[in-house]
Amino acid sequence: NFSISIHLELYGPNNSVPIKTVTAGTFELARIDTFTLPVTGPYYLLIMDEDGTSIGEYALSVQILRTSCTQWLGCSGNAGATIDKSAEMDAYTFSAQAGQKVIVRSNEADFFFEPEIKMYRLGDPAFEYTFNVNASLRETYSIPATDTFILVYRDKVGDETGAYGLSVQVLDPGCAAPLICLQDTTGLLGHLSKTDAYRISGLAGQNVLLRAYSSTFTEVVEIYNEAGQLITTFEAGTSGLAEFKWTIPASGDY
Repeated sequence: NFSISIHLELYGPNNSVPIKTVTAGTFELARIDTFTLPVTGPYYLLIMDEDGTSIGEYALSVQILRTSCTQWLGCSGNAGATIDKSAEMDAYTFSAQAGQKVIVRSNEADFFFEPEIKMYRLGDPAFEYTFNVNASLRETYSIPATDTFILVYRDKVGDETGAYGLSVQVLDPGCAAPLICLQDTTGLLGHLSKTDAYRISGLAGQNVLLRAYSSTFTEVVEIYNEAGQLITTFEAGTSGLAEFKWTIPASGDY
């Protein structure tokens, strides 16, 4: 409600004074940023209008950063979901090893929705990373340490809702479906930003013929080496067919 100035107070077990307080101005989001709970026990959150003179509806979201409170994506996962309440946060989990690269991709159906994606590490409570935010988010990130990571997805201002898609792809051969040397397959991009990954093995100097077709979207095929480095990109023409010949530069998995 635009007339309310939200005031939050967080109390811990046996606390007579709040351990966290925050007050938002009119039209603003009240947020208690990530922190570590000091002791085990029940915590109490009070929400109120700052001076008690306004009434109306509000939305509240709480996210505890542990795997049981998230949706598991593994190392090659896609999610289609909806932020259907103001201030809502959705959380996802994936695992990766030190030095691996991960592509995080997202898009939203609502033009006014401004996505904010935060990443946290279970093994390091102080770690926090914010992915670059734009109309169609895509970023490649180098994993600093072997761990389980939590992504928290939300509207930055907290006042917009809408459908979105999220894709997490670790660039590792074990995180892609294998394609043998004479295989045909079909797939479905069933929600925004979905990415499918396949693995090809070959010897240096071998030629590979690849064809991809869709009548509903423009296919883009990206080829990476085992180190997660982008080798080449192919894109479909106006006919909807992406067709190309590629020479394997070095023996290994791609």
